[in-house]
Amino acid sequence: MGLELLTTKSKEEMQTDIDIYPGRASLVMMNKIPPVVIFTSEFDNLRRDAYLLKAQCEKVNKLLDFHDMPRMAHGYVYFGHTKES
Repeated sequence: MGLELLTTKSKEEMQTDIDIYPGRASLVMMNKIPPVVIFTSEFDNLRRDAYLLKAQCEKVNKLLDFHDMPRMAHGYVYFGHTKES
């Protein structure tokens, strides 16, 4: 269980949904987004997709900054007890 709880779409439909996987958007679509800052972490289950989004944003000059926090898990900004958050 995972994303299935958040949507009524099939697994196949989710694979091409840019709201779920924005890094899979076409360059035409990426040109329409505002500039972005991307945060990910070493133990983030979405890290691969963050790097894909980074690559797409770089192609259309929309990437302002990118942060990949070492030794941190997904959602580290909410931990509150670390200096990184």
